[in-house]
Amino acid sequence: NLFLAHRMVDSGDPEVRVRFAGFGPEEDEWVNVRCAVRQRSLPCEPTECVAVVPGDLILCFQEGNDEALYYDAYIKEVERRRHDVRGCRCRFLVQYEHDGNMEIVPLRKVCRRPETDYRLSSKYSQAAADSPILVDQNLVTVESKENASDDGNAMQVE
Repeated sequence: NLFLAHRMVDSGDPEVRVRFAGFGPEEDEWVNVRCAVRQRSLPCEPTECVAVVPGDLILCFQEGNDEALYYDAYIKEVERRRHDVRGCRCRFLVQYEHDGNMEIVPLRKVCRRPETDYRLSSKYSQAAADSPILVDQNLVTVESKENASDDGNAMQVE
């Protein structure tokens, strides 16, 4: 994709002319920057699960029968799990914005937004001050934007 030009429309919103890869100049489109352009989402590294919290808007990989694509989704719950040699074992309950479906996904399907970088730096500086250990390896916790149940049940998709 390539931004070719920009302009301001009557509403005051900026637009950019975009040429998508594999298309010619006759297929260029004017795109509203506020609605359709954002910073690149970042694939999560195993140690970055701490930056993903309930309420976050993320990009999530969804596999269907005919296609597998990334979609905007909201984090509804996070089940923090002990990490092992395979990496992060945490699970995330997400709700896709385009169809409302909910799914439990591993971290490898989650891409976080760049504006969550501050969470990583604050977690690492706090951990360095408190202890050389970043995560309590024996603890499983569930975080939720709503009230999380304390009965020990695993999160479930409704």
